[in-house]
Amino acid sequence: MAVPLDANQQFPFVEPPRLAIYAPAPGSMPIREKLPNRRKNLTQKVRVGRQRQRVYYTFGLYDDGRPGELFIDVAKAGQALRTWASEAGMMFSMALQHHTPLETILSLFLHTNSDPSGSVIGHPFIRNCTSIMDLIAKDMAVTFLKLDRYREEPIQVEERANDRDSTPADV
Repeated sequence: MAVPLDANQQFPFVEPPRLAIYAPAPGSMPIREKLPNRRKNLTQKVRVGRQRQRVYYTFGLYDDGRPGELFIDVAKAGQALRTWASEAGMMFSMALQHHTPLETILSLFLHTNSDPSGSVIGHPFIRNCTSIMDLIAKDMAVTFLKLDRYREEPIQVEERANDRDSTPADV
């Protein structure tokens, strides 16, 4: 049985817990290291997945060879995927320019799952990826960190031509 509330009853006020807000100490803000106006870059074109989605990505490099920016373009894709790819590249670039360790960035993107995914054609040492960001993270791990555990044998063009003719019933 419910008890009616007494309008005169006073409840003790309990202050809600305060959220901890990260505020770095003055002078300890990370400094952005912008790239020089004229710089070297590495550009890769690959085809990903069953639809052979064309993906282009470019690493902008500092004078000492470190990556400092990333541009991603997905050809013939919808506006949402192209926008996502562009914004992911900007976020990646800002993290690199603010001295976030490359190992930390790559640990966030390795083995992420999204489409397009699957076999990779046109890359010298990556055969498969679970997403575009997984592909780029594997490439950066091998190219810049020399982590050969992500290096794979490339897919031969003849091998993929035979695979295209097979149907799911043949598998």
